[in-house]
Amino acid sequence: MGMVLLWLTGACHTRRSEPPATVRYVEVQCAPCSIEELVLQEAGPSAVDCGWGREPAAWSTVSACVRKADAEGRPFRALVTLQGIDSEIIAGYVRKADGSRWELWYDSNVSGGRGSCNASVSRVSCASLGQGSASTSGAPLTCESPGERMSLCRERTSRKVRLGPVRDATDVECDPADSGKKRRLCVRGQARGNVPAGTPLVCLPWTSGGEDLDCVVSSGEEIPFRALAPEAERELDAK
Repeated sequence: MGMVLLWLTGACHTRRSEPPATVRYVEVQCAPCSIEELVLQEAGPSAVDCGWGREPAAWSTVSACVRKADAEGRPFRALVTLQGIDSEIIAGYVRKADGSRWELWYDSNVSGGRGSCNASVSRVSCASLGQGSASTSGAPLTCESPGERMSLCRERTSRKVRLGPVRDATDVECDPADSGKKRRLCVRGQARGNVPAGTPLVCLPWTSGGEDLDCVVSSGEEIPFRALAPEAERELDAK
């Protein structure tokens, strides 16, 4: 009987001493690219504000305002949110006091992947602004005879990336289909996590402060994601 109690005590001690699952979050900071501020800067404070068409239903109102101001030779500014495939797309339209017309283009993630601080804003000159598509797949205005596209803002140029402190991963839940894989799709903030004890994760939130995570089993100091650490990512892809 004494031997049985001793064995049970030893087994319980082993389970208690098993290290917990841990996670380190990739923290990304940068100076944000604001197309709203850039459109205002390009157009000037006295330009007609034709608004922001955040939904296709509002596009016709924005377009009508732009065409009216353009026909009258008045400076204007306008924004429309478009249907992106894997990122947010916003088009800005500007006529300056000198009569030049410009299209500005915001893409929240130029790499088409996940993570923060990947946005950019570019601009291109337009001979005129034509009538675009009324569908959700196109823009309500088109840049006719566009010039050379130029970059106005790229968040990557000011991006600072670091690994946060080691945390308890009991609130992280990963897709069971990824069990045993080095790379996993996970979420945080769940009431019950499922990361096996002793597993060290490094996770990149899909959006700043978001719950969806791209995670890698890694106890190193490197950041194993292509957009942030190319060499480490290529090594991971080979496994």
